Amino acid sequence: FLVNEKSHSGNSSVFGRVFENNITNAIQRVKPIESVDLIFKLLEDIAYYIHKYKKYPVHVSELTKIIEDYNRDYDDNINPKILFEKLSDAKILKYTGNNWDVQFCSNRYLSFFVAKKILSQYTNEGNNEMLSSVLKNICFGLNGDIVLFLSYLTQSTNLLDFIYSEAEEWLNNWEEYDLNNSGIKFLSKYNIELDISAPKENDKESFKKHKINAEKEIE
Repeated sequence: FLVNEKSHSGNSSVFGRVFENNITNAIQRVKPIESVDLIFKLLEDIAYYIHKYKKYPVHVSELTKIIEDYNRDYDDNINPKILFEKLSDAKILKYTGNNWDVQFCSNRYLSFFVAKKILSQYTNEGNNEMLSSVLKNICFGLNGDIVLFLSYLTQSTNLLDFIYSEAEEWLNNWEEYDLNNSGIKFLSKYNIELDISAPKENDKESFKKHKINAEKEIE
């Protein structure tokens, strides 16, 4: 995958575009005041906050503060309540429980927007702190899905090279798993070396007869 750059512009990239377009269409259907690009930016901040501080579901007051901080920093006037209602109608966010907690309607949405935020940090700021943390803890939580989305979203091999180098560093001291030395008694009894030879002249004919007999039995 990393060696063949063409593979990235194939099915994985198509999946990323389709997934993002589905979210875009869902948001556009509810006709929010804000642009889709702006809503994506806010959802990235919300998802990143959830992932960084391990708060999930998160209280609506904390998400409101994220919107208010954005309004202050960019001199905007986004109404958090109306925005949350629109995103709820679009089935992107939802209220849960009795304490006005909020979560994404799908963990895939959460992983997707965290990945977009990490990609933005890496590409625009050269910040790989959260990316390294996700790779270090790839076996836990949503980190594996986040890395998967990163591979779908990026159009450059630089980030993939970074992931590859991190994987090499973490796995460098791991011993290759050997079934013969696994210590599993059941497997140790069957240490058989198979002698595989090239097909003989009559093998093809034997296979045809076997296939015909099998089809007759099925009938």
